[in-house]
Amino acid sequence: MNDLIDQELGQQLGSALRGFVGTQQRSAIAIEQVVAGAKRRRVRRRAVAGFAGVALMAGAVLVLAQRADPPSPVRDSNTPVVRPEMLPAYATVEGAPGVGEPVLLWAGRGGQPMGGATPRIDVWQAGGQRLVIKTVDNSAARLAAESADTAVATSAAATAVGDAGQPWGDHDVTRVTARGVVAAVEHLADDQYAVWITTTSPDRYTVVTGRGMSRDDVLAAVEALVELDGVLQPAAGFDRTEHADALPASTPSLPYAQVSYGVPDGPSVATWGVPAGRASIELLFEWDTGRLVSIDGRDVMLIDQAWGQSSAVWLDPSGVGITVWQTGPGAAELVPFVKVVTESQFHQLADDLSTRLTRDFAIADQQRFGPVSVVRRAGTDGDALCLATDAQETCAFFPPGESPINMAVEADIDGHWVIFGYREIGADEQALTADGVTFSSPDGSCCDVQVTKHNGGFWYVTYVGDAVDVVTTNLGNVFGGIVGDVTRPLVASRI
Repeated sequence: MNDLIDQELGQQLGSALRGFVGTQQRSAIAIEQVVAGAKRRRVRRRAVAGFAGVALMAGAVLVLAQRADPPSPVRDSNTPVVRPEMLPAYATVEGAPGVGEPVLLWAGRGGQPMGGATPRIDVWQAGGQRLVIKTVDNSAARLAAESADTAVATSAAATAVGDAGQPWGDHDVTRVTARGVVAAVEHLADDQYAVWITTTSPDRYTVVTGRGMSRDDVLAAVEALVELDGVLQPAAGFDRTEHADALPASTPSLPYAQVSYGVPDGPSVATWGVPAGRASIELLFEWDTGRLVSIDGRDVMLIDQAWGQSSAVWLDPSGVGITVWQTGPGAAELVPFVKVVTESQFHQLADDLSTRLTRDFAIADQQRFGPVSVVRRAGTDGDALCLATDAQETCAFFPPGESPINMAVEADIDGHWVIFGYREIGADEQALTADGVTFSSPDGSCCDVQVTKHNGGFWYVTYVGDAVDVVTTNLGNVFGGIVGDVTRPLVASRI
């Protein structure tokens, strides 16, 4: 039944858009520069992370259009765009005490550069003792502009004072001197310790995690490490059992999905694609440190963050990585309640969320854009922004508290990528305009933004071409929110 509804909705939207594009005139309206309200716009920059036409409809007020890019084509066929399955499985939380239905979903196909290099990881084994050595080097971009003889040795003397800028960040560590340099020891478990070894470069350091070893044993092993081609490795007695090469910052990110069950303190669970050659728990979690335990038959890495969150990470038999986290120390207790579902079941979670939001949240305001309407809904515990056609509404939830109200959503409707939003004009932002809001594809094939000023706010819709999977936006510079790349979504999601 849902598949039939999806197909009907996609055909309806595609047909309506083709007719709408064909009948509307395009125009550009000049508006003054933004001169107020900048201090109230919060910009979120994503580093890793079209529809042509403006309608001057009866009863509508000022309509603004930005068209730095040529209009993108709309499909001539009603045949849905079929893309490969994004992930083989999606993690959810089912049956955990006090955990209800999802309130937020997000799933992006990936593709943007990661923005930072991942470390090289080597795993060394000697009986029941294991050393995991992560070599982190994000200095390539900086060193490219310098002469070749300025490379920093792995264990060069460091002179940093205090923990500001140190690689261990907010981790609970004890400062030590190891190998003659500034270092720190993190207690993970009674038989698991991590040692952070600095260099003279803040971009380059080594993390050595010992498992099945006492604190003294780990520190002794660190002192015994030898350097070969700029990488630390154990002396005789250890065999290398696993290895993963570093990945450069230009490496495209992989698909990622997330389900959240409460805001701000409820649990969340994420599913993410695993880079080739990293199919083990030690190679899987590249950036942080944690203690290995067995929970419900899973080999799990537990991480307690200094800012009050706990998380658990493991590799699912389907081949995806899974992380569950929440405020407080309870992530480990959630692991047995994490289940994996298919992509169609993940779609159903999103459909169910939209149904709940349209049922429980009253319409606060709406604005029509040709065949669709952007609908703002208000509830007792937040707001929702929806894209409505004659067939159904597709919605995303927003927690309460943002002032002025600022909501942006992306949705996939049967292969059509639509970005839409609402931005309230605050009391001190009467001069705020939508001038310059853009969404652009790498090849310049899209995207035009249709913006309407109505009832004290800006409403906007952008239709992204069916062949485009990544767009870049400056939305946050104008209204607050994201600046950077946005990838094609799987379900309706906040951006």
